[in-house]
Amino acid sequence: GGVGAGKVLSLEGFDQSRVAVTEFPSMKHAIDCFNSEEYQASMKILDGGVERDVFIVEGLE
Repeated sequence: GGVGAGKVLSLEGFDQSRVAVTEFPSMKHAIDCFNSEEYQASMKILDGGVERDVFIVEGLE
């Protein structure tokens, strides 16, 4: 699932006006999703239309 964010306050580093977080069962699932043909095809639609940064961050419990 995914989580949208309200206001974003960048205290250090890059400044983003919007942030979306998507949870995956594992790092492997996230990497496989990013590398999938379906995801890569959908990103071509945005090519040149948006700037984006993509991070995969392992969560801690």
